[in-house]
Amino acid sequence: MIGPRAALLVLAVALGCYPGYSAPRPETVTQDVVRTMRRLVDSVTRLQGRPPTSLDEACTRLAPSYARPRCAYWLHDSDTLPLDGWRNPLRYETTGSVIAIQSAGADGAFGTADDMGFNSEEERKRVAAAPAAITRIFGAGRNSLVPCCGSILRLAAWGRSRSTRR
Repeated sequence: MIGPRAALLVLAVALGCYPGYSAPRPETVTQDVVRTMRRLVDSVTRLQGRPPTSLDEACTRLAPSYARPRCAYWLHDSDTLPLDGWRNPLRYETTGSVIAIQSAGADGAFGTADDMGFNSEEERKRVAAAPAAITRIFGAGRNSLVPCCGSILRLAAWGRSRSTRR
């Protein structure tokens, strides 16, 4: 038999009133939704050879046939379009090979300091500047930078290196 305190605790947990629980911060929700949308866009880009024209196209292309509306399959709280943690729609833009998925942040206005999101050009620059992204080509001569019949040495993030034949 359950005592009254245990029953109250079970009821509090079931209702979401447990003191150890707190709703996720809007920044965390935004990062999660942007990450999900980025994965969808990357997958559609690989499948079609071009980025989708909208986030809805990405959702529709990859959602199972039974998911109605399509984006709801990938999102939280039965949302039908991608919203950030402050309940504002995300902005998706493609310009050439640059893809941007942006949140307006807490103030709800784009172009301010609290904006969050993903920009493929900024990501390329960040990855290229990271120490783990160093690539050195060894060619015919010692330490030659000639990309000729040699191998590429890639330095892994954990400090070990591995070599692959070209």
